[in-house]
Amino acid sequence: MIKILPETGGNLFCVRLSGWADELDYEVSQQPVREGLVARERLRALFLLDDFKGWTLRGLWTRMRYYHLYSGILECLAVVGPEGDAEIYANLVATAEDVPAEVFGPGQYQEALHWLRTFDASFPRPLG
Repeated sequence: MIKILPETGGNLFCVRLSGWADELDYEVSQQPVREGLVARERLRALFLLDDFKGWTLRGLWTRMRYYHLYSGILECLAVVGPEGDAEIYANLVATAEDVPAEVFGPGQYQEALHWLRTFDASFPRPLG
């Protein structure tokens, strides 16, 4: 399940992922992305993993379709979740999108929001 969090707005896209994500979850979650893109070119995303199991087959297909459709719009990514799970998810998205990603442990949601809000996109990132 994908739930849009109240902090979503402007260039912030914050979601809670729990249980199994399916194609309907992705359809519903796209409205804030579209609205953010109308006003800005890049979005800063936060994924809160809360007992996230993964994707249904249709959910995974829809996820891949949206990654292709919105490729290049992420400016940076914060993932909050259990050790191991958050790292894996952050690496998957960061590799697919080539964006800076930070991982935060459970209970560090506010720290993750602060990192997103203060991220300096103009600072050059090292190659490789």
